[in-house]
Amino acid sequence: MKKRLLFILCLLLLINVARSANSHFSLYPVINRPAVSITGTVVDKTGQPVEGATVTVKGDKTNATSTDKTGQFKLNVPAGATLVVTAVGYKPVEVAVAGNTPLSIVLADDLMELNTVVVTGSTNPVRKLESSVALTSFGSKAIEQLAPISTADLLKHVPGFLVEASGGEVGNNLFARGIPAAGGYQFVTIEEDGMPVFEDGELQFGNADNWIRVDETTSRLEAVRGGSGSIFASNAPGGLINFISKNGL
Repeated sequence: MKKRLLFILCLLLLINVARSANSHFSLYPVINRPAVSITGTVVDKTGQPVEGATVTVKGDKTNATSTDKTGQFKLNVPAGATLVVTAVGYKPVEVAVAGNTPLSIVLADDLMELNTVVVTGSTNPVRKLESSVALTSFGSKAIEQLAPISTADLLKHVPGFLVEASGGEVGNNLFARGIPAAGGYQFVTIEEDGMPVFEDGELQFGNADNWIRVDETTSRLEAVRGGSGSIFASNAPGGLINFISKNGL
C-alpha cells in the first residue's frame, strides 16, 4: 500500500514538473527573442504617405512610434513580433515581422471611422463603434474633402442638424433635431478641445461661430446630438460640437 502511494506521489510530481516546464517555455519565448530594428513606410491606397500613424508591438503598447511626414518609421521589436498600425480615418492593420526587411504598409480608408477613438460626450475615450450616443465625427482628411467655407457649412453635414448658412463665414444659424429656437446656436454648444468657445450661443451679432474657424490646425470634429451633451456642457440639450486641434505628435 505504501509503495503504491509513493508511486502515485512520484507520478504527480513528474506531471507538475512537466507542466511548469511547458508554462515557462510558453511565457517567455517572445521576451528572450533578440530584438531587431525594423524600418518601414506607411501609405494610403493612392500611395501618399500617412503622417502621424501609430506603430505599436502587439501586446506591448509601451513599445511604439509614429510615422514622420514622409510616412516612414523605425522601431526596435522582438524577432517574430506583430506590428499594429493605426491612423485616424484608416482601418487598423497587423503586420508580422520577418527579419529586418523594410516594410511597406498600405492603409485602407475607414469611411465610417468606426475604430476611431472619440473623447466627446463621454467620461473616458471610447471607440466610435462602442459609443452609445448619437455621434458624428470628421477627420482632417474628410474635412479637406468637404472643403467647407465656414463652420456652419461643415456642420450641415452632421445628421440631425438643420443649418442656415446665408450669413457668410460667421453669424449663421443651427437648429438641432427640431428643437424650437430663435436662431444662432441656441441649445447647442461649440467647444474647442473640450472648452466652450462662447457660453451664449445666440448673442445678437455674436453667434458662437464667430469665435471658431475651421483651418489647418483642426484635427477633427466630433458632434454629439442630444444624449449626453447636456451632462458635459451647458446650453447643450440639442448637441455638443467639439473641434479638436492638431497637437504635433
